[in-house]
Amino acid sequence: FLTSPLCRAVQTARWLGVGEASPDLRLALTSKPEMREARTALFAVPPPAGTNTLLVSHVHGSQKAGERLYIERAGIVAFRPDGKGGAT
Repeated sequence: FLTSPLCRAVQTARWLGVGEASPDLRLALTSKPEMREARTALFAVPPPAGTNTLLVSHVHGSQKAGERLYIERAGIVAFRPDGKGGAT
């Protein structure tokens, strides 16, 4: 699974105890449009059959209001890639 390179995200990933996390810059807080787009694209990638993808981050999505994910502290968002470049 992937985690933001931010220390608190890496620590959270370790505390989950579900395997070794790989820090990924696409999950970092940034104002660069290409990085935000790459992060959003992660939601559209289906995991291999019979598996799930776990992303641990501290960012809530896009700067576009309609694309933001609003969660409470320590919240979890579950999503399903649609195989067409989007997710629900």
